[in-house]
Amino acid sequence: MVHLRKRKKQCKAARKALVKAGLKGTPEEEIITKEWLSLVRQHNKLRISLNKKQSIKDKLQAEKSFLSNPHKFAQNLFSKEQNSGKPTFSAETAQQYFQETYKGEERDSV
Repeated sequence: MVHLRKRKKQCKAARKALVKAGLKGTPEEEIITKEWLSLVRQHNKLRISLNKKQSIKDKLQAEKSFLSNPHKFAQNLFSKEQNSGKPTFSAETAQQYFQETYKGEERDSV
């Protein structure tokens, strides 16, 4: 994956240099563009397959953990800290912010 990323970056830089030099539309630029897009597709395909493998591994690990001790698994799953909390600003501040942000001068004219 690192190799593909490096080659992709080189092709993109070469293409950018050709375009900057005013050689856009030339056969060399088209060849480099095709190579670059091919590398982008290869990199994405590899990235997706690696993500799938990792998600399968995570799923199997979670399944194994659940089957070994369901109670402990549930405790770990539901005892995580929640991100939704109390706001750090007052209701008046929020009201003033939204009134100024989402006002429409032309709403009444419709």
